Amino acid sequence: MNDHTAITAGQNAKQALGVLNPAMDQVRAAIMDQLVKTSPQDTARILALHGAIQSVEAARKAITQVVADGELAAAAVEGAFSPS
Repeated sequence: MNDHTAITAGQNAKQALGVLNPAMDQVRAAIMDQLVKTSPQDTARILALHGAIQSVEAARKAITQVVADGELAAAAVEGAFSPS
């Protein structure tokens, strides 16, 4: 991915996070609610719910990484055109 593509992707991801973060928070809270209500003996369900929480957080981390990569690419491009 070139710098300009990374910058655009980062900007798009940052905008999307504004909508996705609250949605991911709601999904995570709903999963946590189910986890609290799950019997400690139901280990399969506990593991499944734990995996779901990890998936939500992995998605958030991946999108956040796209934002960070875009910001780094923008800084690199700005640095390349700034007089030293």
